[in-house]
Amino acid sequence: MQLWKKNKMLFQELAIKPAVAEAVKRQGFTTMTPIQEQTLPLLMEGSDIVAQAPTGSGKTLSFAIALLEQIDEKSTDFQALVLAPTRELAKQIAVEIRKLTVTTPNFKVITLIGGESLKLQQVNFDKGAHVVVATPGRIIDFMGKGLIDFSHVKVLVLDEADKMLDMGFADDIKKISAKLSPMRQSMLFSATFSDKVLKLSNEVLHEPQTVMLQNKKTAHIDEFVLDIGPKDLLEGVLAVLDHFHPTSTVIFCNTKQSCKEMERELQALGLDSLALHGDLDQSRREEVLFMFENGSVNILVATDVASRGLDIKALELVINAELPQDHDLYLHRRGRTGRAGEDGRVVSFFRHAGQLEKLFKTPNPFETLLLNADAKQYKKKAQMDTLFFLAGKKDKIRKGDIVGALCRDAGLDGNDLGMIKIEERRSFVAVKKGVTQKVLNFLKEGKIKNKKVKAKRI
Repeated sequence: MQLWKKNKMLFQELAIKPAVAEAVKRQGFTTMTPIQEQTLPLLMEGSDIVAQAPTGSGKTLSFAIALLEQIDEKSTDFQALVLAPTRELAKQIAVEIRKLTVTTPNFKVITLIGGESLKLQQVNFDKGAHVVVATPGRIIDFMGKGLIDFSHVKVLVLDEADKMLDMGFADDIKKISAKLSPMRQSMLFSATFSDKVLKLSNEVLHEPQTVMLQNKKTAHIDEFVLDIGPKDLLEGVLAVLDHFHPTSTVIFCNTKQSCKEMERELQALGLDSLALHGDLDQSRREEVLFMFENGSVNILVATDVASRGLDIKALELVINAELPQDHDLYLHRRGRTGRAGEDGRVVSFFRHAGQLEKLFKTPNPFETLLLNADAKQYKKKAQMDTLFFLAGKKDKIRKGDIVGALCRDAGLDGNDLGMIKIEERRSFVAVKKGVTQKVLNFLKEGKIKNKKVKAKRI
């Protein structure tokens, strides 16, 4: 059994507008930088993102390509706003966006910045602009005089957000974002992740995905393919698990039935796995996701529909047991791994070379690795259990109450506890497997915040 490793991700793999693709090609860009590999697939599916990316990482090309996908060139409406801390950076960004629109007739990018005549900028803006690149202070000037209409803005980009906050633009950014449609796509790029930056992202963005390149470490997603028949899916999955020995894995299948079958087969082998598919109600879906994220199960079998919004910070491996229907779905699956500065891996099973060319839009971009065809050694067990507490916010239960009761009264060590999620009428608590029964025994007589709380292991 052979495993092929894919080369770096190419721009031609992205389903972007032909004019933009041609402009990227003319500039000589072929392979993506790490920040482009990690942000573009997420941005192309419409996600908000918070990305740690220093100058020179290629972030401008990432957000420029993504925002141009949202623009209706036939309309002269103002549709995308990019905010930058300095006049110089705003001008540089505008130049880079214009380079991507050289073959798009009548496309207009303008800058609204301090130090230049506001009246002349107003005249220029009133003639129509698809994209505005600006400093926050000048946008506030336009707002104060009633000179700007945000009703058609679909995209907001905050570039070098940490620098804008250091310069005192926090309130201006919030005032501007409050005028934009809540349905917009928002992107925040910052060289550092201070508490101020995180607070701003929580106020301005909606459920953002996080991408981090930390301490000059270049996070990367390695991509592999495996030639295997449909009857050998389980054998292939076990061989891949044995080869990489991951702590956390998502296995994608195309149908609910395939998910259920894979879940049954893995559980029959004693592997800690659960399925996530359309037959689960919302309550059970949330339980499954929490159990996977906190380490109570280390294998999640999922369909594409069920996995929308799946945001696991430390997902080591994605296996496409069944190939996705198109390249955009592949990028969605791929984007689940390699998050928060950590490297990731994707392994896709295929049946003939034509599938690869169709999926990756490039012929044979792989190098060969050996894979053990008789692998049965993957026995990694989950380290945590998830406990269900029949008490929540309505009962005035807080995380501190649970931690206090279990550590002070039940005798647990702080390291015995994992993630805690409190909902309106229920809570979920992750504990190390060795102390599960100790917690349950305590709750038979003990109390949390002077209340008896029913609990069970999920």
